[in-house]
Amino acid sequence: MLVVGCGGDGMNVVQGAQLCGASKIIAADIVPTKLSWARDFGATHTLQQQGEELTRAVLELTDGIGVYHAFVCIDPPATLLPAFRATAKAGNVVVTALTPDTVSEIKIPPLELFTSQKAIMGAVYGFASPRVQIPELLMLYRRGALKLRELITKTYRLEEINVGYADLQAGKNLRGVMRFDA
Repeated sequence: MLVVGCGGDGMNVVQGAQLCGASKIIAADIVPTKLSWARDFGATHTLQQQGEELTRAVLELTDGIGVYHAFVCIDPPATLLPAFRATAKAGNVVVTALTPDTVSEIKIPPLELFTSQKAIMGAVYGFASPRVQIPELLMLYRRGALKLRELITKTYRLEEINVGYADLQAGKNLRGVMRFDA
């Protein structure tokens, strides 16, 4: 399995893969700190490559086969094609990352899509019903199988909101949390 983008969403995908028993979890990001965190959350391999280099590295780790599941958790216009090409024939590519509303297309060569029989889909909240999944997630957290507190890498006061956004853009946090002190 491949996770491209190891922010909060990507780190939860890594955790989910580990909980589902994935034997090879490849985490890719350009921020070295996030790759270190990914190992703490269950990644078995980390890659700092991007673009065609990422595709080559994943294929090398999978003996030329590719992964059966890839998750694009950051910048789909830049990361979808490498993740798609790193996915095995008949594999799945799931996009969890948002794009600005000014992005109107993402390029995947139609012949590659057709001949590879891969599926590309978007996902919001993991396709689950909150009514069912939230109690399951709470149970996993209470058992110590799901890391939630560890996702919070920094807290901010309301007057620091701009610093929080800047840290988010700079890739300094998994999850920054606003503190509202009374």
